[in-house]
Amino acid sequence: MSSDFLWRSHIGVYALIIQNNKLLVIKKAKGPYTGLFDLPGGSLEDGELLEETLVREIKEETTCDVTSYQQIPTISFVYPYKNDEQHHKLRHIAVLYKVEIEGIPTEEPDGCDSNGCVWLELGMINAENASPLILEALKV
Repeated sequence: MSSDFLWRSHIGVYALIIQNNKLLVIKKAKGPYTGLFDLPGGSLEDGELLEETLVREIKEETTCDVTSYQQIPTISFVYPYKNDEQHHKLRHIAVLYKVEIEGIPTEEPDGCDSNGCVWLELGMINAENASPLILEALKV
């Protein structure tokens, strides 16, 4: 049986960094969430533990250092998107952490999938500007 879309699965580690009623977000430069705000984080590299990925990804995407973290519930959801005229469904599995950082987050692109990061007022986050990852994570 054929379908009119391609399935893709992704598992990643992501940080909820909240200070003064603001969430630290990255501006996605590529992938299914291009053009949306997203959580700092990403894929595990070979041999990495979840926490090592968390610390590395936050450093790469924000230039900040992790001072503490606490794992919170893992979430999963399906996100339909279109790429090169092909319809896809992303099964996204996200291991979430509440994170504290030190340093000043960069507004500069990381050269990979982030066009820099910003502090976004929690009340300004909506389905028009934020990835479904953010929307689902904030429900936790």
